[in-house]
Order: sequence, then structure tokens, then C-alpha cells
Amino acid sequence: MSSKASVSRRVTVPAIRNSKGRRKLMALTAYSGAIAEAVDEWVDIVLIDDAVPMEGDAQPGAQSFALERMVRHTGAVARATERACVVADLPMPCCGASSEQALRSAARLLEAGAAAVRLAGGPETADTMAFLVSCGVPVMGHIRRESARAGMAPHEAAAREMERAGAFGLLLDGVDEPAARRIADEVSIPVISGPACDGQMLETEDILGLGGDFVQRYAEQYADVRAVAEQVARDHAGAQAYAAASGTRGFGAARSPAAI
Repeated sequence: MSSKASVSRRVTVPAIRNSKGRRKLMALTAYSGAIAEAVDEWVDIVLIDDAVPMEGDAQPGAQSFALERMVRHTGAVARATERACVVADLPMPCCGASSEQALRSAARLLEAGAAAVRLAGGPETADTMAFLVSCGVPVMGHIRRESARAGMAPHEAAAREMERAGAFGLLLDGVDEPAARRIADEVSIPVISGPACDGQMLETEDILGLGGDFVQRYAEQYADVRAVAEQVARDHAGAQAYAAASGTRGFGAARSPAAI
């Protein structure tokens, strides 16, 4: 049974917006209810980002597929949280060719339980962001490291554009620390990037040891859940092999409800 007695009321978008210069924000990712419930009490933001596998994105109907998948994950996370502000990515395939399509997609995520959506880009998506905000959709801006390599506006210019468009906060992904600090100093909204900014966002998989070969620069691994899972699987497989050879009951053998 989860202990939620000490959980305070839900962290709101205005509370995050007003945290600038007052306190540091903490954000973690979650894609399942179990992880979301585990981190809920200790973070300000739980993010469902578009790193969720989108196996069908290259196929016809990818826009609908991506959106439905994000809606499912958002619903699971929202139902499992009581405190953290739930922010769901609005992947570009879900935005379609118009601001109106982006609004319809954002509405689906809000209906699933998100308090806000995160939209990547800069000047190229500023009009869409401003439209969403004007329609009452809280939007967090997202600036990726790849944007500079793709010939888009410099990170600082993109941040100012998103602030003007009405973003309540910015999340920087892979932007170097000096640039992130400059952005945090220049805009009036919270900038979540690393220790030098207004808050930090980490991939939960990284800090649990499930991130694979790539781990974020600021991510400290606090546990090795992958090693634990591997050991349990190895022990289970060994016990089952022994049971098959000896005719005895193996570790983890299935039991019928009547036998429990």
C-alpha cells in the first residue's frame, strides 16, 4: 500500500511559473503508473516525453498512432499521481499541419490528465505555441541541442521567442551549461536544465540504472535496477531448469488462485 499521507496538494502550472528565483524545481520522467506513483511525492513535475517508443511512426496514420500512445501513457501517469504537475509531450507528428490540429491533440492529452503540454522548437513553432496558450492550454517550451545543428535559431533567441509566445517554463535538452545559464538569466520564466538553472530534469531510467549506454551529463545513478532484474531472471531460469531436471517445484512456478 502506498503511503500518501504526507503528500501536499497538487503542484500547479502557476506555482511552477512563480517559482523563478524562489526555489529549485525537480522533474523526472515517467511512462507508467508504477514509476509515477513512486516519484510523485518527491518531484514538482512528472514528464511523459516522446522518448516513449513510437514503433509505428513511419507508417501511414502515424500521427494518430503517436497521439493515442501518448494519451495512454499520460492517463496512466495522471491516475497514479496526486502531487506532481503532469506534463505530456506534444510530439510534432501530433501537431499536424495546423495550429488547430495541434489544439485538438493537446486537448486529448489534457483530457487524459495532463496539466500542461511540452512543445519543442522556437520561432518555427512560436505561432502554434501562442495559439495554444490563447486557447487556455498551458505550454512548456522545449529546446533541443539538435536545433542549433539543424540551422534553427540560436538557443537564446528560441528561448525569448517561446517566452513571448506564453510558455510558462522552458526545458533545455542537451544545451551546454554556459548557454543554459545565460538563458536562465535572460528570461523571466523558469528554465529547467541543470544545477546552474532554475531546476533540473532527469530521466528516471538513468538514475535507476536502466538508461543503457547513454546517460545524461548531470544524471547520477542511484541504483542498478537492471542488474537486479537480470539477477532475478537468472535465478528464476536456474530454478526452473533445476525443477525440470529433478521433478521438484521450481522457484516462481505458477500457482493457481485456489492454491494461494
